[in-house]
Amino acid sequence: MSRSKKHRRRPRSEVSSADRHGPAPESASTCHRTPSAATDQAAWLPAKKPVLWFLLVFGGLMGLFYAVFLLPPDEHPRIGKFFTAYLSFYARVSGAVLSILGHDITVIGQSISSPEFRVQVVRGCDAIEATAMFVAAVIASPVALRWKVLGILGGVVLLGVVNLARIVSLFYIGIHCSKKTFDTMHVEVWQPVFILLAVCLWLLWATWAKRRTTGGKTCRT
Repeated sequence: MSRSKKHRRRPRSEVSSADRHGPAPESASTCHRTPSAATDQAAWLPAKKPVLWFLLVFGGLMGLFYAVFLLPPDEHPRIGKFFTAYLSFYARVSGAVLSILGHDITVIGQSISSPEFRVQVVRGCDAIEATAMFVAAVIASPVALRWKVLGILGGVVLLGVVNLARIVSLFYIGIHCSKKTFDTMHVEVWQPVFILLAVCLWLLWATWAKRRTTGGKTCRT
């Protein structure tokens, strides 16, 4: 009598979880794509466009100014006549202010003189560089045209008044102080102060103009 072998079936409990539930789920951690360098650059340019435009326009205007300002007056009579008339105007107005303050003043051309002291209004005492810097910065600023016009008119007048005060103060320093003190105030004090004043004036104007420009706009959600 022969024995027959019975084949044993696998119980369901022995079926692997892989057979029942399919492939194992992916890890919970996922990889995020980082933007490419080209994408970063494309997003950077629009954000920096106002700054780049300001620097381009400001640099171009100042370059044009110095291209004319540094021309020799002897070789360009029109420029020489302009500066002579411009400086003579400052001398006349400063002399008038000093006369009102009680000094015996004589003005001849660009020269302001009294029995106590004499001063010559020359290039460097004209505030034209600081004024040109202020005007160029205003023109290059991204605000409405009317605020630029008001800023230029107000800034030029204010810088002119301060420069008039500078000439008058230097005349008083020349009367009551030594030549060394006069030179120090003229070159090392007043000139840097004037440039700083032009920068601060532009910053104040830019803040004011920006508020004016954005003041009428409403935010929508």
